[in-house]
Amino acid sequence: MRILGLYRCDYRQSLHLREVARETGVDVKAVQLQLKRLEKINVLSSAARGRSKDYSLNLNDPLTMYYMVLAEAFATTEYLAKNFVIKKIASETGDRVDGAMILFGSFARGEGTEGSPIDLLIITGGTVDSNIFAETGGLISREIRVKSMDKAWFLKGLGIGDPLITEVVSNHILLKGIDEFCSLMWQHAKKKI
Repeated sequence: MRILGLYRCDYRQSLHLREVARETGVDVKAVQLQLKRLEKINVLSSAARGRSKDYSLNLNDPLTMYYMVLAEAFATTEYLAKNFVIKKIASETGDRVDGAMILFGSFARGEGTEGSPIDLLIITGGTVDSNIFAETGGLISREIRVKSMDKAWFLKGLGIGDPLITEVVSNHILLKGIDEFCSLMWQHAKKKI
């Protein structure tokens, strides 16, 4: 899951063996074995680049998207196990929010301090009740800043490189709507093929 997690920010990127080993902190030989396994089940595909191979997600196999859902769920689970405040926000607000809820900013990067606000993006077709987050912010004595948009705007922003969406995608933790977010990322990646 850690290897697939490297593709969470860009489903179209290519990574070489040593880059994957460095980013995951795993021995090159162990990474090579896992990359071969992922390629064998068609989740990854490879292309020769000089003497080495570049590995990218196999966007022609729909099963790959489900592996990305698992990678996102793994990243979220790991993050929430270490961050009680964010876990509290997810549990207090998740049932009352319609759509995907994404943590971004300093807390998603692991740089949040005592005074840092908590930044959330809600991808929804409806409206977001800001009172939900004001109440929850009061419970944890933190400012929660919420931005919202619909799926169409999120996809458009991905396509044009909107700064907010670029920031969200580059460092994010999915608090709700993992399937929905992965589906949007998949749609965007497939458009570029």
